[in-house]
Amino acid sequence: MNKIYIFNDPKKAAREADVIFSDKVISMNDKVNIKKKLKHFKKFKIDKKLLSFAKKDCIFLHCLPRGTEVDEEVFSSVKSKVWQQAQNRIHVQKSILLYCLNKLR
Repeated sequence: MNKIYIFNDPKKAAREADVIFSDKVISMNDKVNIKKKLKHFKKFKIDKKLLSFAKKDCIFLHCLPRGTEVDEEVFSSVKSKVWQQAQNRIHVQKSILLYCLNKLR
């Protein structure tokens, strides 16, 4: 049986992870106190040190566009599969459109 664990400590969350997946801390049209939200998520920034707690072959994913939640070194590293993820998302979105237009058999 698989389980989902929730952590408030990013090091514990990253420990032995196969994948580290991040979303933007501040999304477009986010109607929140930006300074307050950035302060709350400051310790969750994904950097090389945080990735060191994960498995050696851990990959990094992000939904884009990138913000301050991940540093450039991780975002551009060989562990980052962000652009492959984005390309896969395009194909899924095209399939959804074809389905909605009744173009799939």
